[in-house]
Amino acid sequence: MQGFHRGKKIFAALPATRSLFTPSSIIFRIKPMPPELLEKVKQEPRFNLEGRNPGAMWWVFEISSTSDLQDALWWLGQAYERAK
Repeated sequence: MQGFHRGKKIFAALPATRSLFTPSSIIFRIKPMPPELLEKVKQEPRFNLEGRNPGAMWWVFEISSTSDLQDALWWLGQAYERAK
């Protein structure tokens, strides 16, 4: 995994040679997750929420096609902005 930081805070990881879940998943963290973003997560089928611990910091987003990249970048931007 390749970690991405804002200052000393890590906010995302993308697969390099290995992945935590599937080869096409990225992970990011937003803690605390604002209620409005949590609602978006719950409506988004590309998030892997199965067996998720409610207090977990990392969110898993599946990328299955190039059309998913714009949304993945949006979520990474949200994580970056909150990693201050």
